[in-house]
Formats: sequence, structure tokens, C-alpha cells
Amino acid sequence: MDRLLSFLHCFHAQEDGAATVDWVVGTAAAVMLGIAVMNSVGNGAKALADKISATIAGIEFIWVPEETGGT
Repeated sequence: MDRLLSFLHCFHAQEDGAATVDWVVGTAAAVMLGIAVMNSVGNGAKALADKISATIAGIEFIWVPEETGGT
């Protein structure tokens, strides 16, 4: 039992992987925040693109060829 308690005490005192865990948690939080922002911005951007597309589709272009004075 003393060996187990000694092992647990040593295991609890070690901090070798603490920086790695902090980095992984921070990176995961940044990725999740980025996904949330892109989701909210993406919906607005799609709506704006659809509105622009409809406006452009409603424009009627008339092309009249130039008359050339030819032979």
C-alpha cells in the first residue's frame, strides 16, 4: 500500500505534460471559436451573395453591334 501511495504522490507532483495539455486545450478552444464565427458570418455572407446574384440576374443587357462601313 505504501508503494501505491508513493507512486500516486510522485505522479501527482510531476508536471512534464502540463504545458502540452494547456496548449492542446487552448488550440481546441481557438478552433471551436473559429468554427462558431465562420458559422455566423457564413450565413450572412451567403444571403448577401444571393441578393447580389439576383440583382445581377435581373439586369437586361442589350448588345447592338456597331455598323462598319465596309465594302
